[in-house]
Amino acid sequence: MPGVARRPPAPPSEWASPADCAALTAVLRRSPQERQTIIDVIQRRNFFVDRTHLPERRHALIASLTEGKGDLLDSLVGDYQVAAIRQLERSPLGPAIAVRLFGLEAPLAGRYDFASDERIFPDHEAAFNQAAPLFAAAREGRIQPPGWDHQALHSVLANVVMLAGRWDHTCDYRSQIALASCYPSSTLAILDDDHTFHRMIASGRAQDITIGALSPPDSAPYRNAMLLLDGLRWREWAAAP
Repeated sequence: MPGVARRPPAPPSEWASPADCAALTAVLRRSPQERQTIIDVIQRRNFFVDRTHLPERRHALIASLTEGKGDLLDSLVGDYQVAAIRQLERSPLGPAIAVRLFGLEAPLAGRYDFASDERIFPDHEAAFNQAAPLFAAAREGRIQPPGWDHQALHSVLANVVMLAGRWDHTCDYRSQIALASCYPSSTLAILDDDHTFHRMIASGRAQDITIGALSPPDSAPYRNAMLLLDGLRWREWAAAP
């Protein structure tokens, strides 16, 4: 695995404004013992707050931390089930969760130095923390990171329907474009939605879309699913200022 010294430049943080990132960096330097809790709260917030309200909520938390107030952080630990997630990590399911996250994040190992990098990447850092023992074992040469077999994807004969959220905070939609291209037959729908497909579920169409996507491509349910998806798609020209 490449060492930290060899990592390429990381992209700028996109999850918060430069001012909020700078303020949070100062907080984390001042209170390193709180770093994991703060990162976990920021990462978990994506599952509880609609993306349109995320900037103001993040700013409020960072402002509170900058002022040295911990009440808001303490309340969000409970609201966002941070303690429950940590308990789950210590349960019999914990190893399976760590293995899955290790597989997802292994290609990025060595890219980030979370403790010293001024740019903050809550999603990656939270995942690295959960799979920390496996990354340590890989650095020591005791285990090998999982490989990536494109040839296996090229040989998939089924028609693959992929849904991607343009505003997915965990999986960039551009990586989904690349993944879809690996299948001989695929349909990719990039939705104007987030990681949990909040908008699709709120539309009441999620069940019909799921059933249709699993139906034969020449069937009525499949065609209906594609029509339903069309109204939920993200269109780049519509999003441009």
